[in-house]
Amino acid sequence: MLNYPEMIRFRCTQAMHEQVSQDAKRAQMSIGTFVRETYNGGTVIVIDEMKSVLKELKKTGNNLNQLTVLSNMGKIKSPDLTAVKNQYSQIMAELIHINRSINASKDNNYGCHQDD
Repeated sequence: MLNYPEMIRFRCTQAMHEQVSQDAKRAQMSIGTFVRETYNGGTVIVIDEMKSVLKELKKTGNNLNQLTVLSNMGKIKSPDLTAVKNQYSQIMAELIHINRSINASKDNNYGCHQDD
């Protein structure tokens, strides 16, 4: 962790405070970290869709692992990987969509952006 010896305190409206607090919470950051990241030219992008993509990727990985174990045990000779291939294709399509959304939101260099 970096050392931040200086402290800045400032006043803002209740609405501003609530917005920064909500954005920091959505980004799973403290308010201080969120403000530092956005002030230093960074953009915090919260990708809500990633949870579902990661869940699908895990399921697909587990399915592939189970097929590998069964194949190594000799219980199946040549597993049909069509379903696994289709799942990976869907995941890749979602990741490409998310990547395009991120690139489109890079034009906005402030705050916490939600992927739509």
